Amino acid sequence: MLAGRLPFMTPDNDPLKIALMQINEPPPSLREVNSAISPAVENVVMTALAKNPDARPTADQLAESFARAVRSGSSRRISDILRHGTNAGPDSRSGF
Repeated sequence: MLAGRLPFMTPDNDPLKIALMQINEPPPSLREVNSAISPAVENVVMTALAKNPDARPTADQLAESFARAVRSGSSRRISDILRHGTNAGPDSRSGF
């Protein structure tokens, strides 16, 4: 939802290639896709997407970190980013 697109994509949408990307590659930077996302919000999301489950926050930690990151400010309101993503239209696929 924040990026307006899926984190892992291939030109042919091959599910096996996408699964291998999810396992082996780090997710792309949210800020490269949507510059309106603050570094603090991006950091929270990337921590939640850690490959090692032990490195991921609990749900409570995630909620607290995300709320703190949003309060720290960004150039656009987070509700606008969540509602509209990047410049993607209403029919675009949800993203990370």
